Amino acid sequence: MASTTTSHAAHAFRGAVATLRAARTGVLLQPAGPADGEALGVTLPPCDDDAPGRGLLVTRGAVVPVQVAIPEPARALAAAAPPARP
Repeated sequence: MASTTTSHAAHAFRGAVATLRAARTGVLLQPAGPADGEALGVTLPPCDDDAPGRGLLVTRGAVVPVQVAIPEPARALAAAAPPARP
């Protein structure tokens, strides 16, 4: 797993991001335009949906729309909190 910006990914020549780029595989969350897929070797289709968690899964050049789950803040905080002592 790696996280990066489109600009950084386009210029990465070694490391995890470069490996993902060479494999033409990754998840692009809320891409802003067709050029955001260049780092993975694809031209993205137009997208009007900018809802949180929406993105595109790119696998060896194939592009599929995805929805990534985003937990509610209260649930995330409760799950991260240590258990209460009796």
